[in-house]
Amino acid sequence: FNSRLEHIATVSNAQVRQAQTMLAPLTAIRVVSRDVVIAFSPHEIRNLETQLAAQRKRYAEAAEQLLQSIQKSKDAQDLKMFEDVVAIRGKGTEITDRVFKLAAAGREDARTVLNQELMPQQAKWHKGIEEIIADKEKDVDQVVAAAASSYRMARNVMIGAAALAALLAVAVGFAITRSVLRPIEQAV
Repeated sequence: FNSRLEHIATVSNAQVRQAQTMLAPLTAIRVVSRDVVIAFSPHEIRNLETQLAAQRKRYAEAAEQLLQSIQKSKDAQDLKMFEDVVAIRGKGTEITDRVFKLAAAGREDARTVLNQELMPQQAKWHKGIEEIIADKEKDVDQVVAAAASSYRMARNVMIGAAALAALLAVAVGFAITRSVLRPIEQAV
């Protein structure tokens, strides 16, 4: 039982860390996407494209680690949540690419697409990752509660056993004392 609880806690904590690792590059992607619409030169846009590619790579690496962990745990709900994030990311990536193309072409509608489409999509993406984290933290909380319950039960059993042993010791002591005192009383 305890090894199962420990395994769940270890896996859930690892998945929380992996999902949290996905948030940093996502935040950087959000910043780079915003910055591209205010970039003044093609050189700035190329630098932002390079940053975007690097952050996408960091995100993909973290997402791959999380996916592998979820697949090992064989949790259908976790896999569904992850697939939902992947779908949201796919749409977000498409819109990000469109914003970058519009910005590179010098089109003012890049800002409109950023504000009306990309930012809401990135917010959904961020929320999806946070939901994975919250779900895993809930799993850890349940493991902690189960462990605490197990501890309380074991403690109560030990207290009960100690009380029973003490009661038994008093009874045996009383019986021994009576068995010694009875012949002495008869002799006197």
